[in-house]
Amino acid sequence: MEDQPAERLASAVLGPEGRTEVVHREAAMKHASAIAHGGRTPVLSLPGPEPEALAGLLETTARHAYRVTDEQVAALRSAGYAEGTLFELIVATAVGAGLGRRQIGLAAVAEWERAAAGDRRGEA
Repeated sequence: MEDQPAERLASAVLGPEGRTEVVHREAAMKHASAIAHGGRTPVLSLPGPEPEALAGLLETTARHAYRVTDEQVAALRSAGYAEGTLFELIVATAVGAGLGRRQIGLAAVAEWERAAAGDRRGEA
């Protein structure tokens, strides 16, 4: 089954117009999706002067976006990250986490529908 809206969203986030290299945006998306699925997360290879601090921000974004603080972003800006770079990586992370959770939800609905169809067949 084609999932055009989700594919278009991912393509837009990974498009060539970004300031941040596609490889970094894609890594952030995949990392966040893996977090959503509860699996082992790939090690993030991130650009810039403070990659560990940036990884921490993206980890927080993927797991608990509401916990990201202005201070975290300001510290990374002070370390030398451009606002556009941070924005693109945060968006890529949020989209990756969201699409990962969406996949989990769709799989749960499909499983429920299969089970419900089996129950209906057993009633006949």
